[in-house]
Amino acid sequence: MSSEDGKLLLKVDNFNKLLEDQNLTVYGLSKIMNVTPSTIYRLINGDLKGGATSNTVGKMLKAFGLTEDDFPQLFIFESSLPKGNEEKQPS
Repeated sequence: MSSEDGKLLLKVDNFNKLLEDQNLTVYGLSKIMNVTPSTIYRLINGDLKGGATSNTVGKMLKAFGLTEDDFPQLFIFESSLPKGNEEKQPS
C-alpha cells in the first residue's frame, strides 16, 4: 500500500480498552511485540508516515490474542483522495 492509497490507523479507544482488559502497558505490549515503545506511541498518535505496517499489525493482533478476523476491531484505513476529488460541502 502506498501512502497515496491511505494510512492504516489504530483505533485508539479500542486499543486502550484491550490494554486495560489484558492488564498491559504500552511498555509491556512492546516487549511482547518485540518493538520499541516509541513505535506503539507513534501508532497511537498517528505519527507513522504510512500508518501501521503489516508486520506491526500482525504482531499486535498476536500479542492481544486476536486473529486476522479481529483486524477491524483495532485498525481502520484512512483513505486519501487525489487532489480535487475531496467531497464538496454544500454552500
